[in-house]
Amino acid sequence: MNKALRLLRMYDAFKAALLLGILAAVLTGYCVRSAVHYAQMRNQPAEYVCRYSGTQQAALADAETCDEITACSPQREILLETEHGSMTVTLLSVQYLSDCYALDPSSAGHIIRMNAAAIRAAGGEAAESVPLRGTLNGADFSGEGILLSSLPEGAPFAVMTGTAADLREADCLRVRLKHRDAQAGAVLLEAGLSLADPAALQAAEYEETLLLVRLRFGLLSAALALIAAGACFRLGRRCAAPGPGQCP
Repeated sequence: MNKALRLLRMYDAFKAALLLGILAAVLTGYCVRSAVHYAQMRNQPAEYVCRYSGTQQAALADAETCDEITACSPQREILLETEHGSMTVTLLSVQYLSDCYALDPSSAGHIIRMNAAAIRAAGGEAAESVPLRGTLNGADFSGEGILLSSLPEGAPFAVMTGTAADLREADCLRVRLKHRDAQAGAVLLEAGLSLADPAALQAAEYEETLLLVRLRFGLLSAALALIAAGACFRLGRRCAAPGPGQCP
C-alpha cells in the first residue's frame, strides 16, 4: 500500500490511470442502471387511446382477439369544474379499472380516483384525498377525489367507473398492450384500431431512442476510459522501472 501511494505521488501516469479507472467504473455503473431502466420500460404494459371504425361492439370484439391487448374499454371524457379549476375525468368500464389499476369493482358513486398531479390540481397539496364540489358534466357534483397510486403519473389523470349508458356514447377505446413497443401502432392497426394521439407514441419512441443513444455512448466512453487507464498504467510502470531511458 505504501509503495502504491509513493508511486502515485511520484508519477503522474499512475494518477491518470487511477482517475481514468474511476471514470470507467462510474460510466459502467451508469450503463448498468440505464440498461435495467430500458429493460423495465420495455417490459411495462402500455396504454393507448384509440379510435375505431364500425360499431363499438365489433371494435371491442376485435381488440379482445388480439394477443397483445390485455385489456380494453370504451372511454368517455367528461368535465369536472370546481373552485380550483377544471379537469377531464375519464370514464372506463369496471373490468378495465379492476384489471389495469386494481380498483375495487364496488368503488363507484361520488368518488373520483386521481393520480398525484390531479390531486394537486384539485387543491389537495400533499394529500391522499380532496373534497370536490362543483359540476361534473354540467350537473351539480359533490364528492371526493382519492389518490390511486396505480394510475399513470405525469399529467393530471382522473378516472371514474362509467355506466353502460355512459360508455355506449364513447367514440374511443382505451387499450393496454402487454409491452411497450415501437411497433404498437402496427399492432393496433391489425386490431382495426388507430391511435387517437399519434404524438404520444412518437414521444415514447423518442424517449426510447434517446435512452439507447445514451447507453451506447456510455458504453463507448467506458471502454475508451478503460483503454486509456491501461495505457497510462503501462506508461507508469515504464517510468517506475529501474534503469535510464525508460520513461519518455
